[in-house]
Amino acid sequence: MAVGFSLQTLFDESKRINNSCLYLSRILALPCLRWIDSRFYFIFLHAMATFTQQIIQFATSLPPSTNPYEATAAKIGEETQTAELVLWGAILRRIIAFNYIMLCFQAIVALWLRKRAGKLHFFRFNKLGLIHVEVLNEIVLLMLIFSMLAAVDLATEELAERHLIRFSSKMVLHTCKFSFAAAVCWLFLWILGIEATLNLTSLGTRARAGATIKFSPYARFALNGSLLAVLAVPAIIILWISIVRSTIVGAIEATSEEVIANLLQRAPTYSPENYNPSSLLEILKPTESITPNSRRLGYTTKIMLYVYLAQHLFISAIYLPTWIIVSRRLAQEAVPADKLTGISSTNSPISDHCNALLRVRRRVIKHGFLIILEEVLYLPPLVYMLFFFKGPRFYTDPNFLLIDNLALHGPSAITGNIIMAFSIQNAFYTLQKSKNSAEGETKVSLSPDPEKANIDDSPIESPKC
Repeated sequence: MAVGFSLQTLFDESKRINNSCLYLSRILALPCLRWIDSRFYFIFLHAMATFTQQIIQFATSLPPSTNPYEATAAKIGEETQTAELVLWGAILRRIIAFNYIMLCFQAIVALWLRKRAGKLHFFRFNKLGLIHVEVLNEIVLLMLIFSMLAAVDLATEELAERHLIRFSSKMVLHTCKFSFAAAVCWLFLWILGIEATLNLTSLGTRARAGATIKFSPYARFALNGSLLAVLAVPAIIILWISIVRSTIVGAIEATSEEVIANLLQRAPTYSPENYNPSSLLEILKPTESITPNSRRLGYTTKIMLYVYLAQHLFISAIYLPTWIIVSRRLAQEAVPADKLTGISSTNSPISDHCNALLRVRRRVIKHGFLIILEEVLYLPPLVYMLFFFKGPRFYTDPNFLLIDNLALHGPSAITGNIIMAFSIQNAFYTLQKSKNSAEGETKVSLSPDPEKANIDDSPIESPKC
């Protein structure tokens, strides 16, 4: 009763001050003072008061004809439970979820084609002694994992909005899945970095001449360790923050559900004549834990957004110049005229292979452009959520959820499907080349020795036809 009495005393005093301001404004007849009283006072009190004080202020302002137990229960649910998107936002979210499902199917097809071609291999090292990454293997696998998690996340978002599941139960999935999307960008940047190194230094010429180009053990350890670090460290930080945030939101949800249940239980007993505000204050006591939990939730959310923003800014800053260097080399690749003389009008396997290879190279250039485009499109939503969102309980804000569900997920779903379509075409090209080689047809290898390159059967390391 001591806590309830202190809160009741606080708001009795707040009412007294407010009434004094109204009285002063009436005496002076100053419209500006009335505006200050009706706007600034309540805005200031709302910003400074705790969650419990805000709820009590709301309850004490209700007319006697309104059941304070039911109205307060609805208010607590509005402030602590997941907000619901507008209708057009929910429709777009379903469309985006369907795109992620399509992305899953495309990734499975690409991996299946690689398996049939006998090229589905993971965890290898190239001639430089560095971790071997292939666009059609590791990157497609990561995109498959991300698209599956994103589809499940968006589907369960509606369940959380309808209060069929707790939002805290899916929070780790909701935030950690983006680590796989970032890993795709890191790995493609790793591929581009190795390619740029081979073309800007003498390593590429030495590799084609058959000389060893393996880095020293210290260099291999530093470079491979750096790749694993940029993949693992942000993911671990995000995972830890997600678990903490899930715990905090779970505590807020449990408290609000308990209080709402108690309020609704007392609602049938309400009558204006026998109503005692102290009984309402007694029920609202557990909500005092919501304010510190909300502050912790706001801090951890900011940290997580800072990590994501820093990661995507760093990737974009390094990726763009590296992609420009590599794409220029690929665009300049041409078929020597002496190899096509006399066979351009025939169905020569060499001319067919060179034409197909040029198309593959163009798709790889577009692939790289779509990844940098996806990275750039991640930045505006992150900046908005980090610097323009003020509320601590983000999941109760419809605008925040609209940016989260649509602006963060939409671009990756669209660009991902386009990238995967290119990957399927390249995987099909690899399968056809493998079949032709097995049947004893004329074989034109994409690389004299695939182990000299970073990507087997990839046009990035392909010599000219």
